[in-house]
Amino acid sequence: MKKILILSANPLDTSKLRLDEEIREIRAALKRAKNRDKFQIITESAVRVDDLRLALLEHEPSIVHFSGHGSGDNGLAFESNSGHLQLVSTEALVRLFELFKTKIECVLLNACYSKTQADAIHEHIDCVIGMSRAIGDKAAIEFAVGFYDALGAGNPYEYCFKIGSVSIDLEGIPESETPVLKARPRSHENAEDIAVAVEEKTPQSTHNGASLHGGVEIVQRNHKQQNLTLTEYRNRQALLNKVNNYWVKGVLENSLHNQVKIELGLEEKFDALARPWDMELEIQGQRAKTVPQGTRVINLFDRIGEGRSLLILGEPGSGKTITLLELACELIKRAKIDVNQLIPVVFNLSSWTLKRQKI
Repeated sequence: MKKILILSANPLDTSKLRLDEEIREIRAALKRAKNRDKFQIITESAVRVDDLRLALLEHEPSIVHFSGHGSGDNGLAFESNSGHLQLVSTEALVRLFELFKTKIECVLLNACYSKTQADAIHEHIDCVIGMSRAIGDKAAIEFAVGFYDALGAGNPYEYCFKIGSVSIDLEGIPESETPVLKARPRSHENAEDIAVAVEEKTPQSTHNGASLHGGVEIVQRNHKQQNLTLTEYRNRQALLNKVNNYWVKGVLENSLHNQVKIELGLEEKFDALARPWDMELEIQGQRAKTVPQGTRVINLFDRIGEGRSLLILGEPGSGKTITLLELACELIKRAKIDVNQLIPVVFNLSSWTLKRQKI
């Protein structure tokens, strides 16, 4: 199990940041992940200088996430014993992380102007993420959520970085080039599985938002299995959003199935007739089986395996379309965080045949 150590600091004499919200969203991202059992989140708030050293010694994390203020060449902002600002220099941070280089795999500095620290720490840590300039609270949170969504899906750090950056884009926030990655293969990785690194230097710019959160410069690597360019990935996400917006948000979420029901004061008599919402699963060559109540259609879809077809049958009004769209909703969620998953597409065959459209 990999330990993720989240360190946060917001000294009394610095602008207020939404650190609690960021931590809550990171927890939620990993809680919903398919690989959630592989990660343990440890949080330390109002971190003082001594707390940083002690937390690394006690927890021995694989991933260190710092959320707070950065001050460029002056260092990162921690708290003094009185709760006020105490800067820790880049040199001191480098010496500290050098002592843990065999244990720590990734450092994420979600703080303004942490480019200097990311560059320096990368001398000893294989994967370091920071911010090339100031970053707003919302962008910082979106990046973190996207990163940990992808991490929970089993992706390498380099790809998680891409997901985080595009997550900022998807929210319409013009700060997706602020996060920066510096990475190299770890000693246990096969260098042939890693493409040649390309350094992306982002131009300096100013941010006019009220609460700023952090900045950095990036070296990006693509794992061989994840061979989409950033443009291809954005196009893929745009298509997924179109399917989601039309069929899930436009149809499923507005369906009668999801609306408030009128209470008719009915009497329950379970043995009066067979329940119309019962489902049966029939796989070729096997007996039909009644599906237990509460079973999700995505579980049935996974059970039949790849390369096979799932046919949903039922009387009019029995919920065939709702079941199909619930399946599409789950598949969209998977495809958004795992580029190896196929994009679900829904066809309305009744109107499709009338217009005689070609595929």
